[in-house]
Amino acid sequence: MHPKRFHFFTLVLIFLLSCEKDDICIPETQDSPKMIVLMRSFENPEIRKVPNDFKIRAIGNETPITASSDSIVLALNPEKEFTQFEFITDFEKETENIDTLQINYRRADIFISSACGYRHNFIFESPAVTQLNPGSDWIFGFTVLKDTISDEQQGHLALLH
Repeated sequence: MHPKRFHFFTLVLIFLLSCEKDDICIPETQDSPKMIVLMRSFENPEIRKVPNDFKIRAIGNETPITASSDSIVLALNPEKEFTQFEFITDFEKETENIDTLQINYRRADIFISSACGYRHNFIFESPAVTQLNPGSDWIFGFTVLKDTISDEQQGHLALLH
């Protein structure tokens, strides 16, 4: 083998062997989980119920999320200890009704690796939900289903309407 090639291969081999396993963040590494909200009947909380012409808008974001299911996945703000959402029924109709809710939580950071950084879990504080615009409420209450948001396998919060 030519001496220059030998040096090149030696340098490449040394470089590859010097990498540590946490220098690379694999795509399968789970991001911070989102909150799963279930919409349920106030009269019978076991029954899931989708509101009419339902949209959700995060405060500070003008684009509403169309919620056509009784299970909604919402991202929480890891930079704050709360996130505020407008839950809207009869969107853009004469009978439009907006309930603004604040979701209260604290962050539990988990170090993944130097390449991936931290993953944020969220733990509901008391109260978990604060209604910011009392009045013509269409959301009558809530139930915390799981107090720690660490995965997206099941609902975390049920809103009763």
